[in-house]
Amino acid sequence: MIELIICDDDAMSLNQTRQFLTDMMHQWNEEIEIMTYTDSDSLMKRIRSENEQKVPV
Repeated sequence: MIELIICDDDAMSLNQTRQFLTDMMHQWNEEIEIMTYTDSDSLMKRIRSENEQKVPV
């Protein structure tokens, strides 16, 4: 499975890019998970949260 994160403040471009990638992956019989963000702050919060969960205690 391919996991992608796309961040773009232009919602229309974001949706077009997501749709294009989804269509291409279906043509290539690849599974894909695409997470989208319209602002970098939200994306960075997610990345930090995931990194904190991976740190061994």
